[in-house]
Amino acid sequence: MDWGGREEVKAAVVDDLRRGENVLMVAPTGWGKTTLAAEVAREIARERPVVYLTPTLTLAVEKVWPLLRGASSAILTAGATAPGMCPRGFKHYPQRMCGRCPLRKAADVKLPAEATYSDLVELTPEDACPYWVQRAVEKTYRIRVGHFGRLRHLYTPGALVIVDEVHEAFMPAIHRVELSDFGVAASDVGALREWVEATLERVAAEEELERLYYLRELLSKPAVWIEEGEEDGAAVLYAAELRGLPREAQIFGLTATPPPMPLEQWRVVKVEGPKRRALLYGKCFYYSALVRYGGDEWFSKAIRPLYDLLKERDTAIFAPAYVRRMLRYTPLSGLVARGFAEVFEAWGKYRVGVDLVDFDAVLVFWPSLHISARRALAARGVDPDAVELVNAVQLAGRARRAELVVFADCRYAKHKQYLEQFYDIEEVG
Repeated sequence: MDWGGREEVKAAVVDDLRRGENVLMVAPTGWGKTTLAAEVAREIARERPVVYLTPTLTLAVEKVWPLLRGASSAILTAGATAPGMCPRGFKHYPQRMCGRCPLRKAADVKLPAEATYSDLVELTPEDACPYWVQRAVEKTYRIRVGHFGRLRHLYTPGALVIVDEVHEAFMPAIHRVELSDFGVAASDVGALREWVEATLERVAAEEELERLYYLRELLSKPAVWIEEGEEDGAAVLYAAELRGLPREAQIFGLTATPPPMPLEQWRVVKVEGPKRRALLYGKCFYYSALVRYGGDEWFSKAIRPLYDLLKERDTAIFAPAYVRRMLRYTPLSGLVARGFAEVFEAWGKYRVGVDLVDFDAVLVFWPSLHISARRALAARGVDPDAVELVNAVQLAGRARRAELVVFADCRYAKHKQYLEQFYDIEEVG
């Protein structure tokens, strides 16, 4: 649909939400989706509660919360699922080991109309836990902001759920840890699980227990695998967490890239934007092809045209682990060494709301997932190829000033029609 402007889009979205429809808004990066969503949140919150979710807390703090300043009732929450979250200096996880904690879970706190977790830390008495104070009060606010993992704490029946970067709800969140940090060099997930359980039985130090509990938590994720590290070959543990959206909730989702989900039950509001130039480089860089064609030597020759194309440009390179390892033996490594290129993980933090402003070209290899993650996605009815494709487009969009995007893998040609929504496509190589 050809929209006249933001106010027209906002009015259409609010009308659809009031009719009870799920709404998906697709608009280019930088169009102002988050600003519009904050305005919608303020309006709907006069009628019923709103839960505003972002993939990361950083995104909520830096982009969403400033736009909600001045709302009559809003809270920015924080979870307790990472080491060091305890505001009182305890080293353990508050939720896991709170039974041992001497802090009170409840306290009388006079709360402002707009509260953040940092406010609660300051306002809560020293002998009480601000995290549990937050849990007690968060559902009393009309607008509740948090990352994806806080949905079950913030949602109440009838609330509207606004999901920024909604495609991320269908993408695996991948955690990565160096096993050498734990003093273990296991190459098999089953053996690592046995080692963790055996070590937990004989360790008493609280700090070491925390680290082992964290490792055991990762090993319980739906998809877990171990790979060789890029630099020293040390073992790296990867764990993929799958999220999804609640079926009972009404959703207003925002994205620059339509997510890999059925859209029949969604009212799609799409804002067209200018298309950038993109090249589809037709060599096959999937792992089995690299092995079949000759590995490092073949890869270095196949990548040479890309070097010639990008050597005069500051380039952001996104690649999965096995490609990043092989890039060390190609001419592109020279660009990295001289500061003309930087290599990023294909499933790292830069796909979520982080803009890269120092690059005028982007090179995106196919962001392959490990077979364990692909099987876990397929078991939930999500097409792994669609997930990888959406992730690639998101990565390409991070470098907003880039004049050229290169999708380097023969698999992209199969999805040319999808990519043409965003790019003027030329096939090369």
